[in-house]
Order: sequence, then C-alpha cells, then structure tokens
Amino acid sequence: CKGDWLAHKKYDTLLLGSVYGLRGQWLEQLGQYNHPPIKIGRCHYEDANGADIRKIAEMMAEDVRRAKVFLNLPPLTFAHVTKTVEVMACGTALVTPELPAIFRASLNNTLFKDKVECFYYDPKLKAQTARLLNDLQKPEMEAEREKVARQGCLEVHEKHSLDVRLAWMFDKCGLKEGKQ
Repeated sequence: CKGDWLAHKKYDTLLLGSVYGLRGQWLEQLGQYNHPPIKIGRCHYEDANGADIRKIAEMMAEDVRRAKVFLNLPPLTFAHVTKTVEVMACGTALVTPELPAIFRASLNNTLFKDKVECFYYDPKLKAQTARLLNDLQKPEMEAEREKVARQGCLEVHEKHSLDVRLAWMFDKCGLKEGKQ
C-alpha cells in the first residue's frame, strides 16, 4: 500500500481469469447494460520447463495495479475466491459479488466492509452493477475509489496475509510455533 499507486492506471475496469460457461453468460447479460469497457485478460507464463508460478504472480500483480477498478465475477463457490485478497493487496479498487444467503455463505460478506474496503454488488442485478462500474470511473469518484482501495490494501496486509492467516489457523488447531 506504499508508493505512487495512482500512476500508470492503464485500464478503467479489468478482469483477469477464464471466461467460460456461467461467467460468459453473466458477462453477456451485463453487456445488455451500458458499462465501461472491461479489459479481460489471462495471466499465464510458461517456458520450455512449464508454468513459472512466480512470473505469473508478478505479471498478475503488475496488471492489477494498472487498473482503476478490478471486477471480480460471481464465484462458483460460496466463499470469497483468493483473487479478492490478491487484488486488494495490490491496492486496486475491488468490485466483488455479495455472496448469497444459502448455506450461510453471506456471513463471508462481513470479512470486508462495503464502500470501506471494497465495493460489493448483487450479481443478480446487472443494471445496478453496470451503474456502479460507471460511477467508479467518474472523475468526482476518484478520491473515494482510491480511499477504498487503500483501506482494502491496508486491511489485507494487516489481517489477511498468509502469515497471519496460517498463525490463526494453527492457533485454532492448538498448534504452537516450534512444536510438532
């Protein structure tokens, strides 16, 4: 969350990931409403030895940092996908779906605060989602969008880093550092 993260914003709205089946249908339905252009990309790097995971992560982080807004598509699970935390860690404004009430998945929506650390949308309401994406591109929303992006970044680095989460998990399991 340090440095000049407002510089080099190349994409208005970015989506990184595979567009298949349900995701393609959802984007097609969203396309019925006026929304800003969505740059869709896949982050993959492979050489003769196969996929280079570190290079892929570096490329993804670089692209995410270049976006004003990152659109997270509705997941096929009832939990936030890792991209939620990855995008917020890069200091980019995240627009992510509210999880449904089924199986109490909506409890996961309390992990991050709407309009404080990210922007939630109801995946069933495509017109409102398009409006949110448009609103976030307006010059008068830049300060608010960046404030939310910065707060999300700070929240993730402070409370949701891999080290913090693993320590929490080990503690819950009754395991202490240095014991086996």
